[in-house]
Amino acid sequence: MMNGQGRPVLASEPDGDLRASSTQGYALYAASTQGTGAYCRSFGEGDGLSALSERGVGVTAMSLGGANGVYAQSALGNGIHAVGGAALGNGHALRPAGVFAEGGAGDGMYATSTSGNGLVAVSESGCAVDGFSTEGTGVRARTASPAGIALEIDGRIRLRGCAIGEVRLPEGEQTLTVLAAAAGPESLILLIPLDDPGEAVRIWVRARSAAKFVIGASDPPRSAITLQYVIIN
Repeated sequence: MMNGQGRPVLASEPDGDLRASSTQGYALYAASTQGTGAYCRSFGEGDGLSALSERGVGVTAMSLGGANGVYAQSALGNGIHAVGGAALGNGHALRPAGVFAEGGAGDGMYATSTSGNGLVAVSESGCAVDGFSTEGTGVRARTASPAGIALEIDGRIRLRGCAIGEVRLPEGEQTLTVLAAAAGPESLILLIPLDDPGEAVRIWVRARSAAKFVIGASDPPRSAITLQYVIIN
């Protein structure tokens, strides 16, 4: 369908006081050397700014100074509501996100709150928070208060990888060296016997070093003892 100016018009396009459309370049370009390039505001139930793109970028915002690239504020609703292609059922990427943030040397996303939650993530069936790092820490939790809680877990805990394992202390042996990549000189290593070592046999971590630790027994066990370990750094 074409309008009076020969411009293609979508059947779902809303009416408005200002309409901008382009088939190639910018539909609307706003620039300012000091103030705000474009200011959008809604006094009703509608969006201050609604941007839709089938292929390219819905909105590109850039600041060359110390100001924000995008500043969004709402008196009652969400400051920004983002819906990804997967939610709409038409995502072209493998895992199209509602918000994709890149930080480079800085933070990809930074959330702060004075009394509420800094960040809330909810999922019905997947991971609410999926943290991954190639070399560093996947997820880090900290508190500034000595009496505060850095991490609170309500539910089950599942551990995988090189921080857990299972070994057997052979019959008649008082030491066993365990090779574990997660181990270090300051690691907290928990040992859980799966067999009864007997009242006379005490088992402990005798030594710790990089990528290994040594299990000791007070007396040679009369039969092999299976032990599970958990390494916490």
